Amino acid sequence: MRFSVFAVVLTAGCGSALTTPPEGFDTIYRYGDTGGLVAYENQATLTPPSGYRYTRSAAYGTPPSDVSCAPSLPRPNSAGTIDAADVMQDLADPDVQQALAAASPPTYGVDARPVDGSIFQFLRADGRGFLAGGPCPPTTSSSTCLGVPNGVTKLVADLRALDQQQLQDPSCAPLSAALH
Repeated sequence: MRFSVFAVVLTAGCGSALTTPPEGFDTIYRYGDTGGLVAYENQATLTPPSGYRYTRSAAYGTPPSDVSCAPSLPRPNSAGTIDAADVMQDLADPDVQQALAAASPPTYGVDARPVDGSIFQFLRADGRGFLAGGPCPPTTSSSTCLGVPNGVTKLVADLRALDQQQLQDPSCAPLSAALH
């Protein structure tokens, strides 16, 4: 299967479960927060075999232009880092595979976009993916708010940690300057 995502892209074998996740991305994955009344949207893109690009785009108006960086990912199994193999392992989780198998991206948790909030969006190159928001309120039924599955929660946390790790690279300094 191939999935496209808002900011990161990874690909899985067509119609088959991943038994041993590959060390590199199998397709393109895009991910990042989307929505809300923001000046910029940030999106990460993962490309085979181990590409990473982080892009900040102006959400409203024209200037400034996009700013991006593409630091190399750590080698697989590098201690204390997140690499392509770690992301592929998260993608092999049954919760994530179920989300990627859905005909349209499911929305888990609270979607704050209707009130100028944002939600995390993950898409594979083929357009399959998911949206993951905040926890469902305790009084909400499962028919109106789907809880975020554990495997999806782990993937989102690892992708956010990957961004933080990669943004420490000196090539990403212009992104820090664009914030000020």
